Amino acid sequence: MHTGSPARTVVVLGSKPQAPLPAVAAPVVLTANNAVELGVPYREKYGSRIIAFVPAFELRRQEHIQQSFIKAKPDKIFLVGDDGTDPITFVKEALGLREADVSILSLQERNHLLQHALGGQFWPLTWQSIWVRGIGYVVHALLDLLGKREMEWLAQSTGLNAVFYAMKHFPDANIITAGIGLQPGEHFSGIGTFTNKTAKADQLTMKYWPPEKRPQVYTTDDAMHELGKVPKWEGEVFYFKN
Repeated sequence: MHTGSPARTVVVLGSKPQAPLPAVAAPVVLTANNAVELGVPYREKYGSRIIAFVPAFELRRQEHIQQSFIKAKPDKIFLVGDDGTDPITFVKEALGLREADVSILSLQERNHLLQHALGGQFWPLTWQSIWVRGIGYVVHALLDLLGKREMEWLAQSTGLNAVFYAMKHFPDANIITAGIGLQPGEHFSGIGTFTNKTAKADQLTMKYWPPEKRPQVYTTDDAMHELGKVPKWEGEVFYFKN
């Protein structure tokens, strides 16, 4: 159980509906996909800085995510992966977010964050992730490992990627997650879904991410607590109103 220390706490928000959001004055809030909207109450109440993560191809093709970003106007945007076009210009011009600091987080950089978090369990997770895709995937995976090392089969949810970023870049902070439930289902907006495939990938990642490697991570989500063995945060919470 942990009640949080606002001076040493960052919050990471996913898109699960009715997520209990920790009521802490976090200086930084990291968000996944359209959960960028959930960061707005923190900015309004606590002056929090919003750092938003979203796959570049998802932002370009999903209008509801675009609208969430336009509403929230995050301070920093990480576009995960590259959609083969010019995603930064798309954010600045098409979405009108000219004041945002926008960067591309390559798949290789995403994998480095994962490796930093998991330590020696990174490669067992890698081989298990290949194995669950089937024997026919092995050749493709090996060619990638010998080449670009993009390792798309390690595609955890954007929420978990935001947690890994927080662990590396805010090493002295407690990290409280909310709305990252490790189970498939709808998003809080009622548009879009968290797929069963991604939920299983996240569950596998948590299996290989030993608790001793994440002592500073807490959650308000029952599923993350039960399935991911993440300690429950028991401080004051509030709920987002659409």
